[in-house]
Amino acid sequence: MADKGSHRLRVAEWVAIIWLAIIGFAAVFGPLLPLQDPTAQGECTTKQPKRELDASGSPVVVDGKYRLIAQPGCDFQKAADDRSAAKPSSAHLLGNDQIGRDLLSRVVAGARTSIFVSVGSVLAALVIGGGIGMVSAYVGGKVDAAVTLFSAAMVALPGLVLAISFVAALGRTMFAVWAALTVGAIPMVALVSRIQSLSLIQREYVVAAKALGATHSRVLLREVLPNLLPFAFVFVGLGFAGAVAAEGGLALIGLSVDQPATSWGAIIGDGKALLETAPHISLIPSVVMFLTIWAATRLTDHLTDRLGVRGSAL
Repeated sequence: MADKGSHRLRVAEWVAIIWLAIIGFAAVFGPLLPLQDPTAQGECTTKQPKRELDASGSPVVVDGKYRLIAQPGCDFQKAADDRSAAKPSSAHLLGNDQIGRDLLSRVVAGARTSIFVSVGSVLAALVIGGGIGMVSAYVGGKVDAAVTLFSAAMVALPGLVLAISFVAALGRTMFAVWAALTVGAIPMVALVSRIQSLSLIQREYVVAAKALGATHSRVLLREVLPNLLPFAFVFVGLGFAGAVAAEGGLALIGLSVDQPATSWGAIIGDGKALLETAPHISLIPSVVMFLTIWAATRLTDHLTDRLGVRGSAL
């Protein structure tokens, strides 16, 4: 018997819970928080100095350089500041990006996309893939063989191919990213669900239910499904962590949501060109993403021990 003390939440688990609560709150209530507009650029970002023209309309050149004139309300220093990636300050707690957008606001806005897409894809894959695997194992025969073969083939298909296909067909929208992650996860969930269901339908209580004349739906919903829930809970945690990482990867190569929407991966991608001069643009969302993935996997490990789910079963 496992030691009851091993099931208690340790400091790391509490930190993970608090972090996920903060991220969840930001994702749900972010638009209501008193933050700056995540799409608002610096006042002078689009009002940069222009070349001075002479009476004939030709640029004025002095010492081999074009003479510039500042735009109204935007002197040379302010124009330069709004085009620079400022580090954290009292006005911008996490700094701003290369066009003056507040980084804290963008990280919160990115949480909405990253979290909603990840949670939505995991739950959809769990319901669809889990249902397919459970029914396939119960029915058996050619149906089970076909489902297994198709699922295995889909698992072997590179996820990037699916992502490109969905983005090409649906555009760079949140729905397209959700669909790509969902369809990519369903086959694996179906295979795991099938394996677990195969062992469950041989149990005495399932055989007894069939012998007593229980309908197929009753056997599946009352006898098999409840015993699959521990594996489902563990999958939600691992799947969520994987989906957050996958969405970030898609965003880095330009296959996630398009502007003005953003995600953590998109913000990281925006700062790639400025890693030497302004590393905070990519570093801050990277840390946020890492902590979210760590928190999800940490709690999943605890849940695995608590429910007695073996890692090999997943």
